[in-house]
Amino acid sequence: MCDTHPTSSRLCSRTFNVQNRYLTASNNSITFNAQTTQVPRITPVTVNINNNTYPIDEYTNVTENILSKTTRKLHLQVGHPIHTLRTLIEQHF
Repeated sequence: MCDTHPTSSRLCSRTFNVQNRYLTASNNSITFNAQTTQVPRITPVTVNINNNTYPIDEYTNVTENILSKTTRKLHLQVGHPIHTLRTLIEQHF
């Protein structure tokens, strides 16, 4: 049983589950154990942008969220942050 008196410095024995991480507190000591689970990821070999297919290599980092926005052509709207980013990337290369 836990001592709930406000002036008590004793910790209760509890376990908290946070995304496969376990934190146990008892007798003024804290133990942290992390468990990882590897889940196989299926990655595509190509990416389709504006009806053009491009191979994916180790430098490709475009996400599905970004790809879903390419149809809006925000990179062509002057003053839009994505257009500014596009311009900076083009100037770099």
